[in-house]
Amino acid sequence: MHNLSSCRVAFDKARLQRRQFPLSRGAYKLREAAVTLERMDETVQNISRLKHPHPCISLGCCMSDESEDWLRGLPEQIAHLLGYNILPAIAALGGDVLRSDVDDRLEVANLQAKRLITACEALRVRLIKDAAIGNSRSSLNRIFDDAYQLVRIGLDAVER
Repeated sequence: MHNLSSCRVAFDKARLQRRQFPLSRGAYKLREAAVTLERMDETVQNISRLKHPHPCISLGCCMSDESEDWLRGLPEQIAHLLGYNILPAIAALGGDVLRSDVDDRLEVANLQAKRLITACEALRVRLIKDAAIGNSRSSLNRIFDDAYQLVRIGLDAVER
């Protein structure tokens, strides 16, 4: 048996959890995922702007004294979001648009999600070694961009 990455495990657990609460439509869940990603991205920006951490200042998704731990957990949070909201929401777009369009988009999204989970795991390992945001900012930007792109794959079907 080979070791699965923490991000892959988070993704797989999220997919299993979603099966207990299947979606009948997906567009609203994609919009919700976009808002979640925006909040996460804003929190990362707020952390990077914080020169002298003061305890108990809200940075968005975390407090200032929790920022290092929150950053270290971010890759797994994104993997969970992929498995629980984004990919299931794209699959559920059949309630919103033509099924054939959904199948094509889901195939592309699944391939991109695999690459994104791998990138999340690489970032997770890097953040364990060094939670300094400056050293990982470009990787964080790429991961957010890739996650937003997955959301757009689904929403573009609905909004055209």
